[in-house]
Amino acid sequence: MFQIIELTKRICIPCRYFSRNVDMHELLLLLLNRCMYNKVIYNAGLFIIVTSVEGYEILSAIMNKSDLFVNCRFQCLIFNLIEGETMVAKIQECTPQGVTLNLNFYKSLAIDSNYLPNPSKFEHNGRRWVWIKKIGIDEHYFSINVKEDARFKVLKTRFNRFNLLNQQRVIEPMITMATFKQDLLGPIDWWIR
Repeated sequence: MFQIIELTKRICIPCRYFSRNVDMHELLLLLLNRCMYNKVIYNAGLFIIVTSVEGYEILSAIMNKSDLFVNCRFQCLIFNLIEGETMVAKIQECTPQGVTLNLNFYKSLAIDSNYLPNPSKFEHNGRRWVWIKKIGIDEHYFSINVKEDARFKVLKTRFNRFNLLNQQRVIEPMITMATFKQDLLGPIDWWIR
């Protein structure tokens, strides 16, 4: 779920940050954390924090402003859900397309309607999904309601690149697909009764 990875990034250090006793590592930590905060690193995950600066190389200075361009090599902590991992999250929304989940700091979790227990149906008036479980000759109805805690299994995480062609619609840079289609998955209340 959390991993430390090493990256390289070119950053500009404005001249206002320089003084006689500036600690370059501390300054780079501050600037890297500021510019990387809450960004998705393509094919890696959601940036959390820079843990250490491994090295840096001063590339150039702009003569009229005295700003520095620095190539930085650093380690950072990222968040990415692992395929096959089972977790608990809050149900955020139910739509005819499926269910979205929320882990507080990560809200791009989706369960497609094909990955809900079978047979399930969407109730438009209640804005919820209902799993119809047949036990013997009786039918039991288990609802999937917003704000309930639910256990899910990660299927895959997909990364999307932004480009000029997809400017008109909102595209999540990182989305995780999950399933409720196994025993003990779904709203936790289903399994503790």
